[in-house]
Amino acid sequence: MKKLNNKGFMMIEILVVSTFIISVFIYLFVQFRSINHSYQISFKYNTANGLYAVNNIKNFLNYIDIINIENGVEDFYYVDISECPENFIQSTVIEYCEILFEKLNIEKVYITKQDLTDLNLHIKRSQFTPFDEDTKDFIDYIKYDYKVNGYRIVAKFNDGTFGTLKLR
Repeated sequence: MKKLNNKGFMMIEILVVSTFIISVFIYLFVQFRSINHSYQISFKYNTANGLYAVNNIKNFLNYIDIINIENGVEDFYYVDISECPENFIQSTVIEYCEILFEKLNIEKVYITKQDLTDLNLHIKRSQFTPFDEDTKDFIDYIKYDYKVNGYRIVAKFNDGTFGTLKLR
């Protein structure tokens, strides 16, 4: 017996197989993109060298009296100590501070509250902040406990990487 007009079945088969293959490719693309994004972040945020450098800053800040820094953070959400300002760093250790930041290749150092909720709201509401887009993204990326009181060091390095540690 001769079959007539079996081309319709072939067309449906091609359509089903093509849809399945396209779905698999889309799924793989989405998964690869997610993995690649996480991979890129791991080389930019909290690298081993960055955490070591931030720990050196933490040791330095724990050595000196930081009451002025704490008061500044309470008033303005954050304090920029990148230039070792005299109103936050004692005059006897300013030279050491400048050398430390230079040797660690630090572009910016901010001291913030441990709870970053207020700072994130300030960044989103204000059109003019000293933070560039990468720094805003990093601050938004930081995981924190809103119940914990204390302070945090956020550092941006000259190579575009970031690091953060709890100060107290």
